[in-house]
Amino acid sequence: MAHLPSVSGHLSETQSTVAFEPQHIPGHFRSLTEDATFNVQNTLNDIEDTASQCDSFFDYSVKQRQNLSAPVGRLTNELIVQILKYSWHHQYPDPYHGEPRLNKIPPAYSLCTRWRNVALQSPCFWCTIYLPAPPEMFQLFQSRSQSSKLDIIVSTATMPQGRDELVVLAEIGVSIRSVVTRIKSLDINWGRWCPGDQKLNQFLKKEFSGQQFSSLKLLSITNELYDVDCRSTLNTPVLEDFKYYGDLKGIPRATAPNLSKLLLQGTMYKPKIILDTLSLFPAVEHLTIRDCCDSGYTLRRPQHAIVSFERLRSLDIDALHLIDLQYVLEHLIYPPSASIIFEVHRNPSKKSEVEKFLGPRMATATELRVTQGWMHSYSLVSSPGQSFQVKHFHADGDIASLQKLAAYPTALSRLELRFKELPPVNEMVTTLRLWNRIAHISIQTDEEEVKKLFMALQHASVLCPLLETMDFRGSSFSYPEMVQFLRFRKDQGAPLRELTITKQNPDVPIELFSTLVARVLHLAIDKVPVNQEKESKSCLMCCMATFRALTSVLGSSTGYQKESLLDVETTISDYLPPLSTFLKQQRNMCAPIGRLSDELVIEVLHYSLYDIRNWAGWYPGTRVIPPAFYLCTRWRNITLHCASLWETVYLPAPPDMFEAFKRRGGLRTLRVIVTTVCMTGEMEEEAPVLDQLSNNLRDLAPRISELFITWEEYTPEDVDLNDFLESEFKNVTFSSLKALHITDYRHRGEPSFTLDTPILRELEFYGSPDPLPLVSPGCLVKLCLSGVNYEPVDILDILSLYPYLEHFSVSDPCDWEGWEHEYSIQPPVSLRNLKSFEISRYPLNSLNHLFTSLDVPASVHWKLSGCSHNDEGLDFASFLGLRMSAYDGIRIAENSHSYYGVAFTLMTCLEPRIEIGYSASASRNDAKLPSLVRIASYPCDLKRIELLTKWLPESEELVEAFRRWAGITYIKGCSPEADFERLLSALTTTPDIPCPLLETLDCTGMKLNVQRMKKFFECRIEEGVPVRQLIVDPGILGGIDLVEELAGLVEIVPANEADLESTRNRKP
Repeated sequence: MAHLPSVSGHLSETQSTVAFEPQHIPGHFRSLTEDATFNVQNTLNDIEDTASQCDSFFDYSVKQRQNLSAPVGRLTNELIVQILKYSWHHQYPDPYHGEPRLNKIPPAYSLCTRWRNVALQSPCFWCTIYLPAPPEMFQLFQSRSQSSKLDIIVSTATMPQGRDELVVLAEIGVSIRSVVTRIKSLDINWGRWCPGDQKLNQFLKKEFSGQQFSSLKLLSITNELYDVDCRSTLNTPVLEDFKYYGDLKGIPRATAPNLSKLLLQGTMYKPKIILDTLSLFPAVEHLTIRDCCDSGYTLRRPQHAIVSFERLRSLDIDALHLIDLQYVLEHLIYPPSASIIFEVHRNPSKKSEVEKFLGPRMATATELRVTQGWMHSYSLVSSPGQSFQVKHFHADGDIASLQKLAAYPTALSRLELRFKELPPVNEMVTTLRLWNRIAHISIQTDEEEVKKLFMALQHASVLCPLLETMDFRGSSFSYPEMVQFLRFRKDQGAPLRELTITKQNPDVPIELFSTLVARVLHLAIDKVPVNQEKESKSCLMCCMATFRALTSVLGSSTGYQKESLLDVETTISDYLPPLSTFLKQQRNMCAPIGRLSDELVIEVLHYSLYDIRNWAGWYPGTRVIPPAFYLCTRWRNITLHCASLWETVYLPAPPDMFEAFKRRGGLRTLRVIVTTVCMTGEMEEEAPVLDQLSNNLRDLAPRISELFITWEEYTPEDVDLNDFLESEFKNVTFSSLKALHITDYRHRGEPSFTLDTPILRELEFYGSPDPLPLVSPGCLVKLCLSGVNYEPVDILDILSLYPYLEHFSVSDPCDWEGWEHEYSIQPPVSLRNLKSFEISRYPLNSLNHLFTSLDVPASVHWKLSGCSHNDEGLDFASFLGLRMSAYDGIRIAENSHSYYGVAFTLMTCLEPRIEIGYSASASRNDAKLPSLVRIASYPCDLKRIELLTKWLPESEELVEAFRRWAGITYIKGCSPEADFERLLSALTTTPDIPCPLLETLDCTGMKLNVQRMKKFFECRIEEGVPVRQLIVDPGILGGIDLVEELAGLVEIVPANEADLESTRNRKP
């Protein structure tokens, strides 16, 4: 539309010409010469050309407006981005199909001008680069991705035909080296044949020796060749995830001190080779080995050193023989809290092999889960949170004997069985007699097998006297036998406390169960979506049956018509509801919303969650499931089967809602929000709310990744937070918890134990320092405190507990009037990993004590806002001056993002290290700068100063400060004209002119007086201390006066070019 004004102007000129010519043609027609006629003809031709151009421009504009009015034109840019992402990822089912996907930009990217602009302005579409690729295409993706991290995928299966393979490999190496610091993930697929007779390790050595992949977090390598060459080494200091597919003898080494995930997959991995490879990665947290070994493999048991994994959280080994697995486990050391999953091959000739493997590990188990199927599964869960799971491919269909497992000592309290056929009753009696501490049994089987369990539990003597809960979800049973069993337990003095069943026969006497059990949970089975083709066929069959029935009735005699019509009416009334539902579904599928893919529907549902979560965060009692979840049957089914939509759980919650979220969340880690705000009303009249809350938290503990706790001042049972945590979670491990946010409004209680949080990385606490809960310090890297009365002693005591912190912040310590102003000397607290320290509203003398009491790296970024002092404390100039010696630059600027008027920043090599927000008074307008002379009186080697305030000191103070900072080479000023004039006057004061080494004057953001600047530079030249460079805004260079008047006096550089030059010259 930008061209339309010029076109309309040209059209108006043409129209005026047309209006002029007809007026004059009649009066002067006879005097026209041939030249005049020729001119008129040219004018008419110009009119026609202009009119045709205007028509095309107006058509273009109308089409644009029409497109914007269409449904696709009303999509927001965010939805367009999601659609374009979908079109990219679904371009080919196989990324290595045909040509590399890099050469095939999806047509949706150029659907229209707007979509193309969205694609060009979204770096995320250009961050995945497939190699090999033409250099021009690689550079295109490199430039459009801007500074975003990249995903590089290399495949030798897509080598271009007709080109020298060594040249192509060299181009791949050059391309990767050009972006080596930006690569976030690298996927290398080295095919079954050697391109250019070069194996993978040869390629890696040749191209990347000495290169550092400083941003690489995911490395995936597929090496299908038997590579016995000397292994290459990749410098990957921040690698977190390493996946290798192929022979282990060819796996490259990777410097990975932070490696947390390791996946090995191949064929015929021998146990000794597995141990040799694992010894290269001792810091692994999640280890997975996928192997397809030969059942005829004969194990050799050579001696091998013990391999220790101190940080291991999960171990998953697939398809080893039990004897091989036993050998590997004998040489591994890992924490007891690790989750273990094994898939094994069982030797049919060795009876009781599984029982002998599992039996010794039953001693620490509190829960046993056994699943019978094509692959039998055994899971042992211990009280600290350890999960030990074994799956074996059965050759003869036999499952491990429960009776033989029961012969081993154990503290088993929970039993879960999913059997097609239970053992005989006498074996069940023997097993349950040995497992006499069981408190919970869950069974999923047929009615006949449930009958066996009832018979075993109704033995002459009461078996499992501690049994309190039974779960029959997914099992069918005879309700008379259930009633008989429940009455037997009650008569024997061992009644059940809780019974869980699924809804089946409506005649089941739930009321009768309730008289025999304290609590009955009657749950519904989630319906599985019906296949659309089968549903359509069923409805059509219904219609045909109805039509045949009507035809037979109308063709029959009158005597039969009355009865037959009644039958037909009944048939139609039965068929109409499902037929109506089916037709509505078909009509909905034809609407635009019905054609959305499941992926886009899930994105919409996630978007609808945000408002609900934010609302529920403020008002926890309003746990509203978004209406979009049940917009229609299809959307509801998608919701029920998408676990990510149920990963946020609010507690306390009604039992049915809690079970629904827990079940629908699958095995995903959870975000749990706990608050005592809603512990009022109906919930308070039920069982004790805190007991229900603690039970729910213990149930979810292994799956919680982020936990929010808001502890109000008034709780139903008047319990302090630390007392609650100690009494309920003393022996509970939060094995997946990474972030913990606590708000304690009671400000009472002292922690007497430490929460077991082995991988906790972030702790945020609001409250006073005394009730701050203690957590495991091993992985904690971020600590945020907010509240009242955090004195320096309290902060140092807290920091001493967590030596591995990287980020620490304290906000709103509030009243410091009663604090001490003199502190005793104490040993420094060492935080050698610290990267940032942030504190707000703190007295300077207390800050000074913190600085002197901390042993931290010099690269720490300090951010201190709202710092102030009182009459008895340290003044600001002294506090700042004491730290000037370690820095070569200072910036004094207005702090527009805070209440406090001025921010001082000390810099090293242009990198800010200390940011201090200065508070001189309560009003920004009354704020004054501390004495620059006082600050300059402290020894330092200052090279750079930036004065970006609306007020500057008087000229005398500036002159004195600049003379003390004689080594300054760079000054940046941005102040009102009067203040800037004082700066220029100070820099030209004679004799003994200040800053003799000054080379650069940066006036970015200033409107300059050309004559005054000319006088300034001439004065500096006359005194023999010229300024070499003047940095100005690029727009000022359009003014001819500035360039001409200052020619020969100073080099004028635009601000953007100066920034680039300073970046290049920045010292490491």
